[in-house]
Amino acid sequence: MHLVSYLKILRPLNAAMAAGAVCLGACISSTHLSWLSIGILSAVAACAAGFGNVINDTLDVKTDRISHPDRPLPAGAMSRTGAVIYSVILALSALAGALFVGPRFGIAALLPLVLLTLYAIRIKATPLAGNLFVSLLVAYALIFGSLGAPQLHHLFIPALLATVLNFSREIIKDIQDERGDRAAGIITSASLPPALLKKILLICSGIYALLLLLPFLLGHFGVMYAVIVFTAVIPLHIRRLLMLRRPDWRTRIPMMSRLLKIEMATGLLALAVDRCITGTCR
Repeated sequence: MHLVSYLKILRPLNAAMAAGAVCLGACISSTHLSWLSIGILSAVAACAAGFGNVINDTLDVKTDRISHPDRPLPAGAMSRTGAVIYSVILALSALAGALFVGPRFGIAALLPLVLLTLYAIRIKATPLAGNLFVSLLVAYALIFGSLGAPQLHHLFIPALLATVLNFSREIIKDIQDERGDRAAGIITSASLPPALLKKILLICSGIYALLLLLPFLLGHFGVMYAVIVFTAVIPLHIRRLLMLRRPDWRTRIPMMSRLLKIEMATGLLALAVDRCITGTCR
């Protein structure tokens, strides 16, 4: 058994970001949950995100042999049966943890598990719709640990920002995986005309830029949020936008993908640091 492969297939960074988003959302919304409950819900989010990645890789072995040959399944480091069993364990762990905290969280955890399965089986191969679907689920992590919290509304704009940014990232990932998906006969957003994809990515960048300072202007977050946005998030955004506007933008997809990951992490950092500095984090 390749234990490292069982960790690698989870996409540890993605799982950690999902867990961090739950913890951050609970902090921002001033939830009444205990730190133990918040920790459990963060682990639930990590398991759910891992479940989505494992079930997706289980169904994508053929395309990953071309696009991602180093992943555990196409590399032969994990059997397909082992991956299926692993996905079931992750799903049951997520449900058990959520139900331990409370029935409403159990229902709230069941929803993304069902939707992630539906995405892997059906929706992924639907251009744009599949990208939006995943983006909404990523943003859902911010809301998940804050159900019933008094300041839940402070999370709506950050969740929308996360949706827009992840929508761009999902489209870019489709372009990266285009060769493998095409070989397997899977239709994704990469099958759309490049000019249309570029226009969509530019529109998303514009929407994101317009919304970026809104949490500060509405008074939901303070000066520290604005400082990090101006000094870190916006420069990253501009660099990616300049790449996107180049005629050879498709050759820069790997770099844009990396910049998007950093931009997402920096945005979460801006929210977290602002709350910690102002002392409003519970």
